[in-house]
Amino acid sequence: MAHEHNVDFYSWGTRCSAVIRLPGGTPPTAGWPAIVMAHGFRGIKEWLLPPTAQALADAGFAVLTFDYRGFGTSDGERGLLVPERQVEDIRNALTFLSAVEVVDPERLGLWGTSFGCGTVIEATARDSRVKAVVGQIGFGSAPRMLERFPPERRTAFVKMLAEDAVRRVRTGDGATIDPAVLLNSPESDTVFADAEKRWPHIAVQIPLNAVERIFEYEPERFVAAVAPRPLLLIGATHDHTVPHSEIVHLYRQAREPKELLTIDVGHYEVYSGPGADKARARTVGWFRSYL
Repeated sequence: MAHEHNVDFYSWGTRCSAVIRLPGGTPPTAGWPAIVMAHGFRGIKEWLLPPTAQALADAGFAVLTFDYRGFGTSDGERGLLVPERQVEDIRNALTFLSAVEVVDPERLGLWGTSFGCGTVIEATARDSRVKAVVGQIGFGSAPRMLERFPPERRTAFVKMLAEDAVRRVRTGDGATIDPAVLLNSPESDTVFADAEKRWPHIAVQIPLNAVERIFEYEPERFVAAVAPRPLLLIGATHDHTVPHSEIVHLYRQAREPKELLTIDVGHYEVYSGPGADKARARTVGWFRSYL
């Protein structure tokens, strides 16, 4: 039976709230292999992640889930979702987990979902401590995703961001936006509305200066550098939040060893619907093989 502990760590001086799950029983002499799990767009550690975290802990891995700076119960400017900052949070979470007495610092892995799929890819490209990676339902290029928006809407976004950038440099203050506008996904609207009823602290507004960085983000620029660490990507063919073609882009630009698991479900069914068992089983198997 896995044991859960609420912990805090610091990322660039800001407190991040986390949960560590440790397998039951006596740890191996060198310690448990360990995995940091990175959530997606405005996700929090209590939401969607626990079933996979539990499955990994039951399989013999120490697992850390956490809230990025500015989200959930972590400190920091609310809603400041800057990809490079979240990559740093992931790497600092990895440092914290590697220093736990019962963890083997030579056997560390990363798991990321949705927006977190891209950030764990970049974190791995930058951090040689990572030995294996799993990313699911993620995207390769935000600019390409933005092309899904009608031209007039893209034009309005660009104008709004430019005006806000001028305002920020002149006054030090800027506007925020409802994250639902950025996702442009009815299925996400429903899921997040349900989550906010249970966890009100999941609700945030995203500063427009962060939106500017989100729209520039292209994890596919980093994916080739994951090799020779093994990379498992999991995609959902009926995904209406992140098109399945995006995970295919990532897979094609990745180098061996790599694998693409395709499941015929929607975005959120990878967590708790008919695709969840398949995704979790392959995730556990991947880390058992390579950590």
